[in-house]
Amino acid sequence: MVKTPVELREIGFEEYVEESLLKSGYIKGNPDDYNKEFALDIKLLFEFLEDTQPKKMEKLREIYKDQYQFKVLSRLNRELNNRGMIDVLRHGIKDYGVYLDLAYFKPASKLNTEMLELYEKNRISVTRQVHYSTKNENSIDMLICVNGLPVVVLELKNPFTGQTYEDAIMQYKKDRSPNELLFQFKKRAIVFFAVDT
Repeated sequence: MVKTPVELREIGFEEYVEESLLKSGYIKGNPDDYNKEFALDIKLLFEFLEDTQPKKMEKLREIYKDQYQFKVLSRLNRELNNRGMIDVLRHGIKDYGVYLDLAYFKPASKLNTEMLELYEKNRISVTRQVHYSTKNENSIDMLICVNGLPVVVLELKNPFTGQTYEDAIMQYKKDRSPNELLFQFKKRAIVFFAVDT
């Protein structure tokens, strides 16, 4: 099959990877929903929380009134900064006496239908061209989130443009500040991939 010039550029590779992930069950994220201050996909996070734990969210809404989203985000941010992404995903957070799960793991058997239903409500998203910085307009090629929490960053390179995964590694080393929240060790993204064809 003959490739068009667009398909041979990096954007064509991005589209191909995104399409493959969407066909595998990922949902398409919107880069506008990414909050740079908290380094989270706010829309997906609250969709997940409201869908899976409506009574708990209602209780927090009653406590915090019109500031409830900001208060939940602030608490989550503190827990991520103190405990790290993996621990928060595994064990959730507690806010004002309300325990919130941030992900559900696949149960060992299909006997517990309630846990299986909750597991199936996880939102695994792929978002392209995420502007992550509060200081500039730098963007990453792809971000994979679990219920709005960033876990994987991908920098893609297409050899047809003269770049390989080695260029992506150099991009992480030279163009990505470890001071940016998304890149801070343990606090947000868990793994960083340099990818070419």
